Amino acid sequence: MGGMSATMLGAEHIVPAVGPLSTSLKGCKLFIKTLIDNKPWSKEPSLLPFPWKSEDFFKGRKLKVAVLWDDGVVKPHPPVTRALKQVVEKLKTSGNVDVVEWKPFQHDIAWEIIVGLMFVQQKRT
Repeated sequence: MGGMSATMLGAEHIVPAVGPLSTSLKGCKLFIKTLIDNKPWSKEPSLLPFPWKSEDFFKGRKLKVAVLWDDGVVKPHPPVTRALKQVVEKLKTSGNVDVVEWKPFQHDIAWEIIVGLMFVQQKRT
């Protein structure tokens, strides 16, 4: 994140992150390998030194994907839910993916904390 700053002044507590956007797993692997090969932990003390591992982590194992249908705070629009159902059905028929439902834990409390970090709020007296 060298040379980058928070999204706006005063919001330094909201840590930005970079992440891969790719049309393939190969592209994601290239992105992450490039980052790790540059040893970012030598410049950022909050990072742990993990070397790149080229072996296939999922060899002989199923990928587990958790689906969060509704977090109790924000309900997806029907087209989003419909698309998510289609993805879940595709994953279930693939044979090498376990799909499980993710039950949210106190997302309403997390939302209140996040709102307090992101937005100026007037104290009630």
